[in-house]
Amino acid sequence: MPDTIFCPNCGERISARARFCPSCGASQEEYAVDAPPKPAPPPPSSGLWSAGGPDAPPVPRVEEPPAEPTRRDPEPPTPAPRAAEPPAEPTRPVAEPPTPRAAAPPAETRDPEPPAPADPPPMPGDAPAPQAAAAPARDDAPLSADSPPPRAAAEFSGLIRERLALPGMVAAAVAAAIAAGIVLVAGLVIAVVAPENSIIGAAGIDTTVFKEMFRQAVGTQLTAMVEEPGLLVSGTRRIHPLVLVAIPLGALILATRSQLYRTEGASPVARLGWASLVAVPFAVLMLVFALIGGASTTRISPSPAGAFALGLLWGALGGMIGAATKLPLDTLTARLPEKPTRAALAALRPLAVVLAICTVVGTAGWLIQVGRDAGSVRLQRSAPTALVEEALFAGEHGINLTALAAGARFSADGDGALGLPFPVADANDLPGRGGTFRVFAYADALPAAVFIPALILLIGLVTLGALYAGFAAARAVAASSLQSAALWGALTGPVWAITMAFLVVLAGGLFHGDADDTSVFTVFLLGGALFGAAGGALAVSAQEPASFSS
Repeated sequence: MPDTIFCPNCGERISARARFCPSCGASQEEYAVDAPPKPAPPPPSSGLWSAGGPDAPPVPRVEEPPAEPTRRDPEPPTPAPRAAEPPAEPTRPVAEPPTPRAAAPPAETRDPEPPAPADPPPMPGDAPAPQAAAAPARDDAPLSADSPPPRAAAEFSGLIRERLALPGMVAAAVAAAIAAGIVLVAGLVIAVVAPENSIIGAAGIDTTVFKEMFRQAVGTQLTAMVEEPGLLVSGTRRIHPLVLVAIPLGALILATRSQLYRTEGASPVARLGWASLVAVPFAVLMLVFALIGGASTTRISPSPAGAFALGLLWGALGGMIGAATKLPLDTLTARLPEKPTRAALAALRPLAVVLAICTVVGTAGWLIQVGRDAGSVRLQRSAPTALVEEALFAGEHGINLTALAAGARFSADGDGALGLPFPVADANDLPGRGGTFRVFAYADALPAAVFIPALILLIGLVTLGALYAGFAAARAVAASSLQSAALWGALTGPVWAITMAFLVVLAGGLFHGDADDTSVFTVFLLGGALFGAAGGALAVSAQEPASFSS
């Protein structure tokens, strides 16, 4: 006898011992008469089941009328399935004629078991029945977490990426064009306003206003203007003040914000990436501006390589800032390490205060010396022109004075007082061996009544700033032990060193002194770590008396 058969009602493969079809619920006993060729096997089996009387007993049992009502007794529980299946009625006339076979001993012996048809699902002998019952619902079954996404969802996400690619590139190109246009207009204004007998106006000597417009536009991003070899913003090539970099940076931020609507529908991280892509077309436009600016007989020539590289730098920075100020980047910022980020930001705030104070002091000193024309610092410039121009170089004065107060090494990048970080009358006697000097070299160039108070003020300002930076860093992470507080406070060293090294590179120009980048990094790394660790230890020491008194 086979292990499986097919349900006569629905055709599903089921167990040969099943009384009900797990798929359609049809009773298999009703359809047992549909196989007339099977009477041959039943005689031996009927003889086997009637072992008590092999000859005479089967005859009276076949004619026994009560067998039929007993077979129909279990049918009342299942009127609903039979009534719900109209196809079963045409086969019912076929099932009634062979009543003698239906009353065979096999059916009699199985009659005691039918009282359990009320719960057919838990049939112990039918192992594949649960699988067959689950088969029709496999299309509606929920996907597991490890299963791959449906094909339709994958195709939809791919379609979204394809649809956002073109708008993202268009947004980057349009934002770059807008920013470059703003920069070009600013270059025209500078070319018209700046006189030729000035540091900034030197870009327009021996050329037309049209070419000077492109030179000044490229110069706003701190592009080197002198033909001497060097790096992007080398200390002997740039002639534009640091404050002018706000023009391309601000233009990029505003232009990027205005084009963010084109990438709606993408994730914030993807939109941030599209925003930073503005750097590529912007750098290409800056390269074109530098080539149009051309060279002149005064060795003033915008560096095409420098214009392209700085266009990439400011383009990426401006694009990301513009997008970050408008997009919700909580998921991105959540990935940053919380404690190091808080400690670094806390350590940078005192440095910003130190830079601001040094900028005010340094700019005031420069304006006083320019008014006195100490050491011919005006350099053939009129007094109003020199005063206005040196006020524009306030950023360079503040950065250089901060590095000078920390003890960093400098060298003069020009003849006379204009090549020093702070101008003095005896400028040529200031540099020491090898043309380098530190803050103590000003002891003989300035009156003692000016030098000593200024030295105490500047060194004390940097020292107190580093101490408070370490104190703030330890407080920001809630350091509880003395060792951990000192370690968090020592983070001031690398944070200040990296920041000051970057600022010194930006502040380097054709005049106003040239700070040694390595010296600046080393001084702020070691000094910041030392005083920062002390400040962190003070943070814990200040907490202990408070907790003891409470």
